[in-house]
Amino acid sequence: MKLPSALPAEGFGLMSKDWRFSSEKAKRELGYSTRPLDETIRDTVDWYLELIAAGAFHDERGSGMSAIADGLGRAASLGLLHPIRVGQRMVGRRVIAGV
Repeated sequence: MKLPSALPAEGFGLMSKDWRFSSEKAKRELGYSTRPLDETIRDTVDWYLELIAAGAFHDERGSGMSAIADGLGRAASLGLLHPIRVGQRMVGRRVIAGV
Protein backbone atom coordinates (compact mmCIF):
# COMPACT_ATOMS: atom_id res chain seq x y z
CA MET A 1 0.00 0.00 0.00
CA LYS A 2 3.10 2.21 0.19
CA LEU A 3 1.93 3.97 3.35
CA PRO A 4 4.56 5.65 5.55
CA SER A 5 5.74 3.55 8.46
CA ALA A 6 8.06 3.99 11.42
CA LEU A 7 9.61 0.66 10.47
CA PRO A 8 10.81 -0.09 6.94
CA ALA A 9 9.19 -3.04 5.13
CA GLU A 10 12.52 -4.87 5.39
CA GLY A 11 12.25 -4.67 9.18
CA PHE A 12 8.91 -6.46 9.13
CA GLY A 13 10.41 -9.12 6.89
CA LEU A 14 13.36 -9.65 9.21
CA MET A 15 11.16 -9.86 12.30
CA SER A 16 8.99 -12.54 10.69
CA LYS A 17 11.92 -14.93 10.24
CA ASP A 18 12.70 -17.84 12.53
CA TRP A 19 16.16 -16.86 13.77
CA ARG A 20 16.78 -19.85 16.06
CA PHE A 21 20.11 -21.55 15.59
CA SER A 22 22.48 -23.90 17.34
CA SER A 23 25.92 -22.96 18.64
CA GLU A 24 27.10 -26.58 18.64
CA LYS A 25 29.41 -26.15 15.63
CA ALA A 26 31.03 -23.04 17.17
CA LYS A 27 31.49 -24.91 20.45
CA ARG A 28 32.95 -27.95 18.73
CA GLU A 29 35.20 -26.23 16.19
CA LEU A 30 36.06 -22.90 17.85
CA GLY A 31 35.82 -23.64 21.56
CA TYR A 32 32.94 -21.15 21.91
CA SER A 33 31.30 -21.08 25.32
CA THR A 34 28.22 -19.31 26.59
CA ARG A 35 27.68 -17.50 29.86
CA PRO A 36 24.58 -16.95 31.99
CA LEU A 37 21.95 -14.75 30.39
CA ASP A 38 21.58 -12.45 33.42
CA GLU A 39 25.33 -11.75 33.33
CA THR A 40 25.22 -11.00 29.60
CA ILE A 41 22.24 -8.66 29.95
CA ARG A 42 23.83 -6.87 32.92
CA ASP A 43 27.09 -6.34 31.00
CA THR A 44 25.20 -5.15 27.91
CA VAL A 45 23.16 -2.62 29.91
CA ASP A 46 26.31 -1.40 31.67
CA TRP A 47 28.06 -1.01 28.30
CA TYR A 48 25.17 1.04 26.88
CA LEU A 49 25.05 3.20 30.01
CA GLU A 50 28.78 3.90 29.62
CA LEU A 51 28.23 4.85 25.96
CA ILE A 52 25.34 7.15 26.91
CA ALA A 53 27.39 8.77 29.70
CA ALA A 54 30.25 9.32 27.24
CA GLY A 55 27.88 11.07 24.83
CA ALA A 56 28.14 8.43 22.11
CA PHE A 57 24.51 8.96 21.11
CA HIS A 58 24.34 12.71 21.70
CA ASP A 59 23.92 13.68 18.06
CA GLU A 60 21.77 10.70 17.08
CA ARG A 61 18.16 11.30 16.23
CA GLY A 62 15.55 8.85 17.44
CA SER A 63 14.70 5.85 15.31
CA GLY A 64 11.26 4.94 14.11
CA MET A 65 11.21 2.13 16.65
CA SER A 66 12.03 4.50 19.51
CA ALA A 67 9.24 6.82 18.35
CA ILE A 68 6.81 3.89 18.44
CA ALA A 69 8.05 2.87 21.89
CA ASP A 70 7.64 6.44 23.17
CA GLY A 71 4.15 6.66 21.71
CA LEU A 72 3.10 3.33 23.23
CA GLY A 73 4.54 4.37 26.58
CA ARG A 74 2.56 7.61 26.53
CA ALA A 75 -0.60 5.82 25.42
CA ALA A 76 -0.18 3.27 28.23
CA SER A 77 0.32 6.00 30.83
CA LEU A 78 -2.98 7.53 29.71
CA GLY A 79 -4.76 4.16 29.86
CA LEU A 80 -5.38 4.15 26.11
CA LEU A 81 -4.03 0.62 25.62
CA HIS A 82 -6.49 -1.05 27.96
CA PRO A 83 -9.03 -1.82 25.19
CA ILE A 84 -6.26 -3.37 23.08
CA ARG A 85 -5.14 -5.54 25.99
CA VAL A 86 -8.71 -6.70 26.58
CA GLY A 87 -9.12 -7.49 22.89
CA GLN A 88 -5.86 -9.42 22.82
CA ARG A 89 -7.01 -11.50 25.78
CA MET A 90 -10.34 -12.18 24.09
CA VAL A 91 -8.77 -13.43 20.86
CA GLY A 92 -5.87 -15.14 22.65
CA ARG A 93 -3.33 -13.43 20.46
CA ARG A 94 -1.00 -10.48 20.79
CA VAL A 95 -1.74 -7.82 18.19
CA ILE A 96 0.78 -5.19 19.26
CA ALA A 97 4.16 -6.30 20.62
CA GLY A 98 4.85 -5.00 24.11
CA VAL A 99 1.18 -4.37 24.88
